[in-house]
Amino acid sequence: MTESDEATPRDASGDRVSRDIIRNTSFLSVLIKEFVEDFSGFQLEELREILGGGTYVKAIDPELYNSRFARSAMDNLFDIKLPGGAYDTAVLVNVEMEKRMRNMAELVNRGVHYCCSLIADQREIGADSYYGNIKKAYSIWILGNPPPGLEGRSESYSLMGKTPEAVRLWNGGLINVVVIGLRDPRTEWEPEALRYISAALYPGLGADERKKILEGMEMQLSEI
Repeated sequence: MTESDEATPRDASGDRVSRDIIRNTSFLSVLIKEFVEDFSGFQLEELREILGGGTYVKAIDPELYNSRFARSAMDNLFDIKLPGGAYDTAVLVNVEMEKRMRNMAELVNRGVHYCCSLIADQREIGADSYYGNIKKAYSIWILGNPPPGLEGRSESYSLMGKTPEAVRLWNGGLINVVVIGLRDPRTEWEPEALRYISAALYPGLGADERKKILEGMEMQLSEI
């Protein structure tokens, strides 16, 4: 991923265009900061610089993580390692653009399935035998046509301990599913990060209209 990974959307409903935007350094920085808890403490500009260098993030072929136990059809998969002190961590992040909303429970189950596949397949492709080194897995679903009540909102699901003592012994977080509902960005609304994501991917926006909305926001995406 580099700052030269430019995308020029003609129609955000197109699979190729959506994929280009999702893999864009600036867009990915906002998504990671907002929804991957380990990296929320970074400043956005710092994340852009780190991810843009190409050292700490790698877009990888999802087929490498399709084991014989859990066949998945992931569109976008990133192996992200951010440097320095308390932030020295690594996660696998799967991002999907879903244009036609189906059953919500089925969608979340699919995200859990993808996460389980990513975790199990770290062993398949020769990860360190120490189980403490298993990377967290995130499956982030962006809905172009969300169900009523989810427009401009997000829902998160995570595997965690049920009691404070369980959390103390194992802080978990290996499996994380995030569902984001897009909303028409042509009017102002909060939170800005979700409006930004909507402006980048909302179906039906032309390139000029998209650019105008993004230019008026604090978190710009100048290379799109």
